[in-house]
Amino acid sequence: GVVRNVVLAPVDLTNPDLTIFVEVREDDTYIFHEKIKGPGGLPLGTQGKVVVLLSSGIDSPVAAYLMMKRGCEVVALHCNNDPFSGPKVTENFNLLVDQLNIYAKGTPIKRRVIDYGEYLTVAKEKAPEKMTCVLCKSGMYRIAEKLALKLGADAIVDGSSVGQVASQTLSNILATRYGVDMPILSPLIGLDKEEITEIAKKIGTFEISKIDDGGCSAVPRYPETRADLERVKKACEDMNQDVEIEKAFENIRKLD
Repeated sequence: GVVRNVVLAPVDLTNPDLTIFVEVREDDTYIFHEKIKGPGGLPLGTQGKVVVLLSSGIDSPVAAYLMMKRGCEVVALHCNNDPFSGPKVTENFNLLVDQLNIYAKGTPIKRRVIDYGEYLTVAKEKAPEKMTCVLCKSGMYRIAEKLALKLGADAIVDGSSVGQVASQTLSNILATRYGVDMPILSPLIGLDKEEITEIAKKIGTFEISKIDDGGCSAVPRYPETRADLERVKKACEDMNQDVEIEKAFENIRKLD
């Protein structure tokens, strides 16, 4: 008879050298060996619309991205603080929206800008100087709410993180939201700068946010860090905030 050498190939089903996947659909079959993880989340626009207070900093673009990941259509509201800030701030805002729009195929981000310098001027002249940042954020929330109601959005989003900067103490965060009925969502509230920066680098906004835009010269030397509601209400009355918000909102415009 004929003697043959038989070589048995061992099979290790627990730790294979290569795993082959087969996905059978109604009309096609796909064979593949690698799964590449995407951003995950929900389809954009399926969870309603939000107005995001988007600056040229690191935090707010990340907040916008996280809401997009959860299926929210974004309207980006930019407050132009001229003469307290320069044109680079608006340029960087547009660059950031362009970058975020990579993740917004089919539902691009709408851009709105508002001239906010006059509001800040009145705040600095009529109210205690240390309250400028508190009044600034308070006014932004109220303007964002008016825009949200106009565009049919369901919530306001910002990049607040507790203790991130002097003006983002918990007492300040709470006090600045006085008078706003719409939900204000802060997806970064419990993250530190390192965690936020890691996401910004991953989505491509970090290098844009790092570009020097000159900052805001309206920031007082000693900003209020522990604002209580009564003092905030008094400062709002001192500057006649309702009137100034109406004046600012009249000049809101598209950048699309």
